[in-house]
Amino acid sequence: MDRIPLIRRAGLAFLTVVSLGCGMSESAEQEAGDAMAAQVVRETPVFADTALDAWLDALGARIVAVADSQRRDWHFTVIDRDDLNAFAIPGGHVFVHRGLLAAAGSMSEVAGVLGHEIAHVTLRHSARQLGKRTRTGVIVGLFCTVTGWCAGDVAQVAIEIGGAAWMARHSRSDEAQSDSAAIEYLVRAGIDPAGVTRMFERMAAERTTKPGAIEAFFSSHPLDDQRVNSTRAQVSRARPGPSLQVDDSVFVRVRPGRGAG
Repeated sequence: MDRIPLIRRAGLAFLTVVSLGCGMSESAEQEAGDAMAAQVVRETPVFADTALDAWLDALGARIVAVADSQRRDWHFTVIDRDDLNAFAIPGGHVFVHRGLLAAAGSMSEVAGVLGHEIAHVTLRHSARQLGKRTRTGVIVGLFCTVTGWCAGDVAQVAIEIGGAAWMARHSRSDEAQSDSAAIEYLVRAGIDPAGVTRMFERMAAERTTKPGAIEAFFSSHPLDDQRVNSTRAQVSRARPGPSLQVDDSVFVRVRPGRGAG
């Protein structure tokens, strides 16, 4: 796809988002998200692994089936970077870094991350933040902070569409809502919701030994002891029994290794 038409499409989509603000139509949100996601795929290395892609798509679809009443067209993509990060773009686009998949100890931990990012979309956190920030000022480079990488071309695109943020930092309120929704989604999908807190604990340990590996995630997903404790308490209340799935044999086979890019 030619770069200039894509930039124009993104620009028009963002103008629509800004003009409609929190009351924007879902079609406008979808158009903006599709344009942003297309640029992410153009500007970043995607980890090409057919088996891993199929597994991630199936897990994502399993959660979406109980999470999204709007029947969005969801896409789950693995970014070929070794750091631990994941982010969502309005409209149903979820990106997971290879490093996060490599670090995960079980399927349920990955499911916790997917559930959380799916919730940001279904609760329209990203869309609201996007509209709010583009109305209150020019935010250039925020996309780089959230995703953990930034090529010159990406920054230039942000400038060309008026400095609109590709993705906003999530507030602590947004994070708490997404945590709660993710726990609910996983239980309804038959997956152990303790994967949410296990991934938090894994990231906290990683932060101690390799702080640079998760800097982008903590920048865009604030995490503190209160949030972890609150989530752990919610998990304890939500778990109906031991029948919920923790792991699967396919993930054990397709999980990438650290530094495999």
